[in-house]
Amino acid sequence: MAAPAAPRGSVLKDVVAYVEVWSANGTENYSKTFTNQLVEMGAKVSKTFNKHVTHVVFKDGYPRTWDKARERGVKLVSVLWVEKCRTAGAHVDEALFPAANTHERLPCLVKKKVST
Repeated sequence: MAAPAAPRGSVLKDVVAYVEVWSANGTENYSKTFTNQLVEMGAKVSKTFNKHVTHVVFKDGYPRTWDKARERGVKLVSVLWVEKCRTAGAHVDEALFPAANTHERLPCLVKKKVST
């Protein structure tokens, strides 16, 4: 017999999220909508990107936020992850919904060290 689904308010109880969701042209901040959904599912939402943050919900945000999340090994997820968790009533695998970085620069050409 399958385990009962977690109550909606505890689906993301172990998540501390920082939300940065903007319109493509950068004029509209849509973070509040996703913040509310995360809180309804039991996540904590931080107003600042601090050491407690486990997830960054990111769409067309600041390049510095992206870089900081990558440096710290924080999970960068798209808004689709929030929606899927909500509709599934479960903590869905973040790897299935990676955030896209529209500011991603071309990788630098790095000379590889030659081992002798």
